[in-house]
Amino acid sequence: MNARSLWRTGLAATVLASLTLVAAPASAQQGVSATEIKIGGFGAITGPIAFIGAASRDGMQLAVDQINANGGINGRKLRLIYEAGGTPAEFQAAARKLVEQDQVFAVMIGSGSTGAAAAADYLREKKIPTYALTVAVPKYYDPFAPNMLSGTVPHAKFLAESMFRLTNSWGTPKNVALVVTRLAYHKSVADSLKPKIEAAKIPLSVVEEIDSGARDMTAPLVAIAKAKPDVVVLAADAAEAGFIIKQAPEKGVRGVKWVIAGSAATDAFAPIVGKLGEGVRSEWFFPYYFGEDKIEMQKFEKAWKAAYVNPPPQRPNLYDLSGYNSMMMMGVALKRAGQNPTWDNVIAAFQSFRNVRASELGSWAADISTPETFGPKDIQGNDRMYQVELKNGKWVVRPGAEYVFDVGGSS
Repeated sequence: MNARSLWRTGLAATVLASLTLVAAPASAQQGVSATEIKIGGFGAITGPIAFIGAASRDGMQLAVDQINANGGINGRKLRLIYEAGGTPAEFQAAARKLVEQDQVFAVMIGSGSTGAAAAADYLREKKIPTYALTVAVPKYYDPFAPNMLSGTVPHAKFLAESMFRLTNSWGTPKNVALVVTRLAYHKSVADSLKPKIEAAKIPLSVVEEIDSGARDMTAPLVAIAKAKPDVVVLAADAAEAGFIIKQAPEKGVRGVKWVIAGSAATDAFAPIVGKLGEGVRSEWFFPYYFGEDKIEMQKFEKAWKAAYVNPPPQRPNLYDLSGYNSMMMMGVALKRAGQNPTWDNVIAAFQSFRNVRASELGSWAADISTPETFGPKDIQGNDRMYQVELKNGKWVVRPGAEYVFDVGGSS
């Protein structure tokens, strides 16, 4: 029996019982008034990674608006205070401002791994409930702290296992090339992926690094053409991955299978690669993709499009989904914590989660994500990933290609 099964049978009742034991007057905890709970968030809203931070913010705000329109949480409305940043120093400053000046009750990290790594030590020390939407870097998870929760995107070791499965999804490759963007997220995944490939005795003939925002892919493609791999793994975002594949034929790279990171599986990718993208595979963090004939996705997309009538190109994206679902999970934890939410009883409420979905707040909420489970040593809510493939310019979830990882304590 794995760790999650043991929690379901033995610890759930203990955790739930603790919620009332640690309750304190609302005035004892910052960010809570008689009518409002302040939730902080931070991420980039301009620049090359704005597709992460701005989308995370918009997804969270949509959830806040829906929650408030349906009575709030135990009679209180939520208010999202979102700080912009772009560098590690700015992300750390944003976290400090939210906690010390804005006096928020909890922090939602919408910056991706870079901001999560920068602010992790500070937020761990403060013990404030922290929920990272999309974080892979080990620095966020280690050393373990029960207030440092993670949602959609898991630890790099699980992402690496997912990427390894994708690399082998056409059969065992004879030769693999790996291209890595110099970002904390991608480097952390690549560092965990390389030993898996080597342990499987698959030749890793090329390991190349590129800059975020790079457009001239001559150097990595020349190395790939020389090595003649049958699978190329791109630990890169949509633009970088797209330009590599687009420029591949002119550099002599043909007939290879392409695997790209989940962050690149966006509607921005297909227009760059055109027909060259047919058959590209990637990992995905939700049971369905945008535009699918699934009631929960349709419910989300209808609400999102009504809220953001003139959206940026290729939106909503996975970070909109993650922001929405993560804020719904925070709402569920606050609801379970009762009339007097404190940091301790909200963290305990998260630990009581067993396959929780957004609709616990009401049927109006869209269950776009897989159900989330936490525990005393499990700060990773999501325990599964999916594979998607580009077909006729559209991402499609591959039937049966679901990977469930045994968290067993995320630290």
